[in-house]
Amino acid sequence: MMLLMLGGDDVLLISRADAAMRFVVELCKALDELQQSCDGFRLTMGVGVVFAKPTIPIHRLHEVAESLVSSAKRRFRGSSHEQWGSVVDWAVYTTTWVADLEEVRTRDWLRGSEGAACVLSRRPMRVLGDGLDSLQGLVQAAGGLKNAPRSQLRHLVDQLPRGKALSELAFQELSLKACEGLKAVGISEIWTPGDREGSFLTSVLDLVDVFEIYRLGHTAPRSELAEDNIVF
Repeated sequence: MMLLMLGGDDVLLISRADAAMRFVVELCKALDELQQSCDGFRLTMGVGVVFAKPTIPIHRLHEVAESLVSSAKRRFRGSSHEQWGSVVDWAVYTTTWVADLEEVRTRDWLRGSEGAACVLSRRPMRVLGDGLDSLQGLVQAAGGLKNAPRSQLRHLVDQLPRGKALSELAFQELSLKACEGLKAVGISEIWTPGDREGSFLTSVLDLVDVFEIYRLGHTAPRSELAEDNIVF
C-alpha cells in the first residue's frame, strides 16, 4: 500500500486489489474502537474506492474516487443519528477508460418503473456491520463463497438487469452447490422490499463484486502489482 496524498482530512492511497476492502473495514473499525469511550460527537469516514487497470490515468481515477467519496458523504448525511457511522462507495472498471459514474449507475442499476423499481446495488453503504448491507458483512460473506461455482455466480449477476421474475428464475435454476453457497451466506432469495413502496433491492451484485475483487489481487505474482489496482 502506498500513500499518495495526505492533507487536512483527505487521504489518497493506492494498493493491491485484494487488500483494499479489508483495509477499509479494519481502518474504520480501529477509528470506531478509539472512540468507544466518547460521548456525543464521533468522527466517521467517507470512503471512495476505485478498482481499475493501471493504464488508466491517475488523475481520472482520482476524480472518480472523489465522486465516490461525495456519494458516501451524502448517504451519511441522510442517516439518522442512531445510524451514524463510516460509509463507503466503490466502483469496478474493467475497461481501458472510466465512464461517468452517475451515468453508468443510472443505466446499469435501475430497472422497472417508479412504482415497481428494482435497484441492483445497495451502494453507498455503511462500512461496519454484520449484514449484507454493510461492507464488513459482505467481506465476511465473500469468504464463504470460495467453493461456489464462479461461472454460475456471474451468470446470476448477468440476469439481474433482466428484471425480478427472470432473475428469480435464474436463481432457482442454479446448481445445488451454487444455491447452497449463497444460502450459507444469507441469500435465500434474490430481492427484498426496499424503503419505497413497490421497490426491491438485492445484495447479489455487491456480494459477487466483493468476491471477485478479492480475486483481482491474485492475477499477478505477489512481488508485482496486480493487473487491477485500487485508488481511494
